[in-house]
Amino acid sequence: MYKQEHLESINQQLHRRALILLLVEAVLFFGLIISFAARIQWLTVVLLCLMGATLIFAWGISLSPLASYRKFLRDLLTGRKRHYFGRFQGFDSNEVIRDGVRFMPFMINVSNSPERTDERLLYFDQHFTLPTWEEGIQLSISTFDKSVVDWKVE
Repeated sequence: MYKQEHLESINQQLHRRALILLLVEAVLFFGLIISFAARIQWLTVVLLCLMGATLIFAWGISLSPLASYRKFLRDLLTGRKRHYFGRFQGFDSNEVIRDGVRFMPFMINVSNSPERTDERLLYFDQHFTLPTWEEGIQLSISTFDKSVVDWKVE
């Protein structure tokens, strides 16, 4: 599911958004310097507040989610994988956010006997379309820290 190209794409998006933020901040900073030179106190205060608000807004809305997803991808592509073989139990009805990344939780039963239950909670990345797994289908799933890296139907 995940490839190095995903990480490169996220890096490019993050650099583009950071560059746009820097350009906006540079324009506001240039205005701040002019307000210092002209000694217009109210304009200095307004521009400083605007610079801070722009920085906080851009980080919270635009940059932070990409930085979280980039960290997740970097760890996922270089980390240890664990493999599970089990029967699909079903997706949860609500998505969850783990470390700033949106996931859809689901359960699989990894026990070999039908009367025992040995269930595992795993997470499927919301950036990918959810598979149409039927309940009880046998799956082979590769995970990194409970996040699905790759899967196939057995």
